[in-house]
Amino acid sequence: MPITSGIAAQTDIFRKESPKALEGTGGNAFGQDAFLKLLVTQLRFQDPSEPVNNEEFLGQMAQFTGLEQMVKLNTTMEKLLGSSSKTDAVAILGAEVTVRPTDQLLDEGQAPLEVTGTVGQIRFEGDVAMLQVNGIEYTMDEVVKVRMPER
Repeated sequence: MPITSGIAAQTDIFRKESPKALEGTGGNAFGQDAFLKLLVTQLRFQDPSEPVNNEEFLGQMAQFTGLEQMVKLNTTMEKLLGSSSKTDAVAILGAEVTVRPTDQLLDEGQAPLEVTGTVGQIRFEGDVAMLQVNGIEYTMDEVVKVRMPER
């Protein structure tokens, strides 16, 4: 039975070196790091008698490059959106606004309370603009109407 134990020993060694499950960035996310790990693992454990086809490899590299560019584009768009919301907030400084606070508890059929006043100050919490109207802070999401002062 020495042959059986030799096979078992080889199986144990193979099991130790087999690729681990890829850990996502959360939920079903499949990010750039996971894609690169998968590609490297595929190359590492390929069958030497049938290596990966060059066309397949180039296709995978193209997918990786596309993924990388989408991640960069997403980051740029997030920065642009944050900058745009700050610009929008500064543009209404001194304007008369009507806000509808989102933290109101309403009974059935009751109309939400709206507050009208002049934006006297703007404060930023990260990318969120806090507008001071009549001494109370509101977010830009709560603004329902803007009236610019006449000049």
